[in-house]
Amino acid sequence: MKSRIRNSFSARLSFYILSITAILFIIALLIVAIWSRRLIKEEASRNATNTLRATISDIEKIIIDVESAAKNNVWIAQLQDDPEYVYTITQRFVAENENVVGSTIAFKPYHFQKKKEWYAPYSYKEEKTGEILTIQMGNENYDYHVMEWYLVPKLLKKPYWSNPYFDAGGGEQMMSTYSIPLMDENGEVYAVFTADISLKKTTEKISRTKPYKNSYTILLSQNGSFICHQSEEKLLDETIFSVAYKMNEPKIAEVGKRMVAGESGVSEFKNEFGNAFIVYGGLSNGWSAAIICPYEDVQARALEMNIILILVLSLGLLLLFILCMSTIRQLTKPLTEFSQSAHEIAHGNFNAPLPKIVSKDEMKQLHDSFEYMQKSLVNYIAELKESTANKERILSELSIARNIQMNMVPTNFDDIKDVKIYGTMVPAKEVGGDLYDFFVKDDKLYFCIGDVSGKGVPAAFYMAMSRAAFHYIGRMDLQMDELVSHVNDSLADGNTYNMFITLFAGCLNLKTGEFTYCNAGHNPIMIAPPNEEAYYLDVKANLALGLFTQFPYLMQKTTLKEGTKIILYTDGVTEAENAKKDQYGEERLKNWANNLAKDATPQTAVDELLSSVRQFTNGEPQNDDITIFIIDNTRKKE
Repeated sequence: MKSRIRNSFSARLSFYILSITAILFIIALLIVAIWSRRLIKEEASRNATNTLRATISDIEKIIIDVESAAKNNVWIAQLQDDPEYVYTITQRFVAENENVVGSTIAFKPYHFQKKKEWYAPYSYKEEKTGEILTIQMGNENYDYHVMEWYLVPKLLKKPYWSNPYFDAGGGEQMMSTYSIPLMDENGEVYAVFTADISLKKTTEKISRTKPYKNSYTILLSQNGSFICHQSEEKLLDETIFSVAYKMNEPKIAEVGKRMVAGESGVSEFKNEFGNAFIVYGGLSNGWSAAIICPYEDVQARALEMNIILILVLSLGLLLLFILCMSTIRQLTKPLTEFSQSAHEIAHGNFNAPLPKIVSKDEMKQLHDSFEYMQKSLVNYIAELKESTANKERILSELSIARNIQMNMVPTNFDDIKDVKIYGTMVPAKEVGGDLYDFFVKDDKLYFCIGDVSGKGVPAAFYMAMSRAAFHYIGRMDLQMDELVSHVNDSLADGNTYNMFITLFAGCLNLKTGEFTYCNAGHNPIMIAPPNEEAYYLDVKANLALGLFTQFPYLMQKTTLKEGTKIILYTDGVTEAENAKKDQYGEERLKNWANNLAKDATPQTAVDELLSSVRQFTNGEPQNDDITIFIIDNTRKKE
C-alpha cells in the first residue's frame, strides 16, 4: 500500500510538473510567434554586427601592419643616397611583409642627376609564383608624378591611402597604395615611399567570414569608391552612390553618406536579393566597411531553429515525465550526503567520503564534480608549492644574473691617469640592455656607451656581446669608423631576431685633447667646456649596430679644451616621465649641464644628474634603463 502511495505521489507530482512545463512551453511558443519578426531582426543585426567587428578588426590589422611596416622602414629609406641601393630596400620590405604586394621609392625629377626625370625602383610579388621581382617603372608611359598615390601625399606632406586602381605598368593588379612622403631638412618632399596591398587578396580574406549564405562584405574609400566587393567589376567603375542611382534606392545613397562620414549603424533597403539590411562602421584610416545580409537568409535560419526548438522541447517533455517518476524519491537523500561531504572538504578534509551514486543523471555529474574538485584541490596545493619554489629559484637566478651583469661594466675609475671618469647603470628590470665601457691604450682613452633595443634577459645577452666586441676590436689600433664597422659586422652576423644597439664610440687623446668619434644612432652627447655654455655634439646620421653588415659608418673629429666634460647618457635619462607623462627632455638636460659646478667631479656630476632625473619623475616607475657616463679631460700636470 505504501509503495502504491509513493508511486501515486510520484506520478501526480510528475504530472503536475509536466503540466506546468507544458503550459509554460505553449506560452513561450505564443510569445515567440508574436515577437518572432522583431527578435529575428535583432538577432540578425547582432550577429552581423559582431561579424562586422571581426571583419573590421581583420581589415584594421592589415592596414595597421602595412602602415607600421612602412613607417618602420621610412628612416632606412631616408638614410640612403645610393640610387641602386633603393632596390634592396624595397625588395627586403616586400619580402618581410606578407600583406605588402609591392613597394617603391618614387623620387622627384632629377633628384639623382644620372637618373634624370623618372626614378622609381619598384619591387613586387609575382601573383602566381610569389617571386619578388624589381623594375624601374618611371618613364614617359608611366608618369607617376601625376598619379594619386604620389601627388596627394606630396601636396599634403603626410601619409595617404589611395583610392583603388589597376596598376598598369606596375603591379598589374587591383590595389590600394599607402604612401609616405620623404622630406629633406628643409621640409620639402623629395620622394614618396609606398606599400601596395592587393584588393583581390584583401577581398578574399574578409569575405571568408559572413553571417549568412548570401551575405557579402564591402569596403569603401573616403570618397565612396569600392575597395572590396564581391563583384570585381565594381572596383574600377562604381561607387556606392552610382549603385544607388542605378537601383533608384535613396536609402543606399544615405547609407553611403554616413559611411563616408565614418559613422556606424544599421539600415534597411532593397538590393538584388530583395529586402536586406546593412551593418556598417568606420576604420581608423578613413575607410568604411559594411556587411549586407538578405532577410530571406535570416528567415530561413530562424525557421530551422524554430522547428528544432519544438522537436527538442517536445522530446524534453516526454523525458521529463519519465525521469520524474524514477528520480524524485531519490533526490533529497544524496543532496544531504553531499552537503555533509562539502562541509568536511571546507574544513580541509579533501578525502572526505562521497555518497555512492549508481544512476547516470545530474546526481552522477554532481558526484563526479565533487570527486574532481577533491583531486583538483590536492593537485593545486601540490602545484602551488612547486610553483612557489620555482618562482623563488627564478628570482634567485635573476638576482645572480643582475650581479654578473653589473660586474661586467667598469666600476674601478681610480686607476685611470690623466683623466677623471665615472659612470653608473640603473636597469629598469632585474637585468638591462644598456652598457658603457672604456680602456686606455697609448695615452688614448677609448670609450663607448650604448642602448640595446628591448629590455630584460635578451637585451642583457646582446649587451654582453656588444661590450665584448667593443673591448676586443677596440684594441686593434683602428680608426673609429673602422672600429664601429667591425663591431657592427660582428653583431649583424647571425642576428636572426633583428635586435640592434645604438652606440656612441669615441677616442680622446689624453695629451693633445684630440677627440675622434663615431655615432651609431645614439642620443647626441653633451659637451661642457670650461667657462662656456654646454652644447650637444654634432653627429652624423649613422645606422644603429646589428641591422645590416657593411654599413659605411662615418667618423668625426674635434679638439676639446682641457677641463671639458663629456656627458654621455642613454634615452632612459631624457625619456624619463613624471605622473603627467612629461619627459625629462634634452632641454632640461642642457640646463642641468650649464648649472653644473665647474669643479664638480664626474662622480658628483653623475650623482647629481641621477638625482635630478629622480626628482623630476617623483617616484614614478622607471620605464627604461638609465646609464650615465661622464669624462673630465683635465690632464695631469707634468
